[in-house]
Amino acid sequence: MKKIFSFALIACAMVAGFASCSNEDEVPGGAQAGLDTRSIGFYGTRVDGSAIGTRGYATTAANALTQIGSFQTWAYDDTTDGLYMGASATSGRVVTGDGAGAWSYSPQQFWPVNPLNFVAVTPADAPTGGTLTHSTASASNVVTLTSNFVNPTDVENQVDIMYASADDIEKGDNAGNVPFTFKHALSQIVFKGKFNDAGAVTKVTIAEISLCNINSAGTLVYTSTDGFYGGAEQPATSGTPANFTLDAGDLEGAVFDVADVLTPAVLYTAEDEAENPEHVAGTVKTPAVLRGTTPFNLTISENATKKNAWMMIPQTTAAWAGPAAINATPASGAYLKVRAQIEKDGVVILGNAAADALYIPLSINWDRSKKYIYTLEFNGANALTPITFSVAAQDWTDADPQPGDISF
Repeated sequence: MKKIFSFALIACAMVAGFASCSNEDEVPGGAQAGLDTRSIGFYGTRVDGSAIGTRGYATTAANALTQIGSFQTWAYDDTTDGLYMGASATSGRVVTGDGAGAWSYSPQQFWPVNPLNFVAVTPADAPTGGTLTHSTASASNVVTLTSNFVNPTDVENQVDIMYASADDIEKGDNAGNVPFTFKHALSQIVFKGKFNDAGAVTKVTIAEISLCNINSAGTLVYTSTDGFYGGAEQPATSGTPANFTLDAGDLEGAVFDVADVLTPAVLYTAEDEAENPEHVAGTVKTPAVLRGTTPFNLTISENATKKNAWMMIPQTTAAWAGPAAINATPASGAYLKVRAQIEKDGVVILGNAAADALYIPLSINWDRSKKYIYTLEFNGANALTPITFSVAAQDWTDADPQPGDISF
């Protein structure tokens, strides 16, 4: 499902020397030749697929204005390809929001005679524990924005990187304002769990879920005409394997009991007994049914109190070559690590959440702007194998195919 959100990007905030930003205002110090008397503003900023991103989890329409902080933008002359807005090709103009829909930057710039081509990236600052550096260039009226990115392994420091462009914008367009539509550059990864219908497991305690040997560094390339990577889905380069871990405190909960995912039993009523004496009131009419096919959330990006949705570099990474095993500690290839204890009616049948880890080979093929939901099925078997594919999308574009359920 695609949602588009609009906010007014007000570049006419009160600043020293300005009483207002009307079209009739004079440029302080005298207008330069070829400049309009209107400052360059930003409005109608939208997001393709979701609200502008946040640290550690994806935003929704309800919290977009409070979560977005700032973006960097550059403008190049459509005629000469020369840089017009931005301190340099590596340092753009920073536009900052107040959390309520008002936006400003300083010093203000004014429209030239020639049209401008804009590119932008949000957030404007680098993530804590990672790096995000930019460079821009314009050739034949096509602006390229290249970002070198190292992704933090702490989910709370991760950012939802997004890019936008606006081509051939003239001073008379949109009352002097620049419209942007931001697009997600990364992939979003979340986890769900479920019990199977056989009732072989009644309780699960999870201490850790980790994605391991995942590419954590890459080059993100955005062009004003072809979009990401010249139209391709994967980044130009990627590498530097790292492990991304969620412990019990990061998850929606650490202990999951089968009773939490049961459809309650239906009992016979006095009215039933009156109609048929065999239907004794208070006895079971319909037994409780385990909703094994209904996953429950281990991580969820919409929960603003749990920053547990990974924002990962789009990539294709081969799986670890070994079979699923306990305490296997693979040396290479992508894999999932789960520390969990599985019980059946109070008896531990698999794992020790404090000491044992399950290692599962994981083949990765993540595209940008896609949300991937990995579902762990707890069935008590000492193996984890992919079963089926499920597709889900909330704000982000559907990933197709989705990763298979991981059963153990």
